[in-house]
Amino acid sequence: MNKSSAFKQLGINTRDASGHIKSSRDLFGEVSGQLSKMKDGAEKTGITIEIFGKNATQLTEVLRGGKAAFDESTAAT
Repeated sequence: MNKSSAFKQLGINTRDASGHIKSSRDLFGEVSGQLSKMKDGAEKTGITIEIFGKNATQLTEVLRGGKAAFDESTAAT
């Protein structure tokens, strides 16, 4: 699996309607939203590691909370 197929597996397009790459913030929100809908397991772990790298486990709590948790955690920035 590669990053492109990981995003596709989550149903996420990395480009906007104009063909520009979406911002990291937008993509992170979409990814966390989609991952929060998945059951924990090998598939979810594999996708998470493919997108975020080996240190993906450090993001587990934010990813588990979905897009709303991500938006809340970044509201102050």
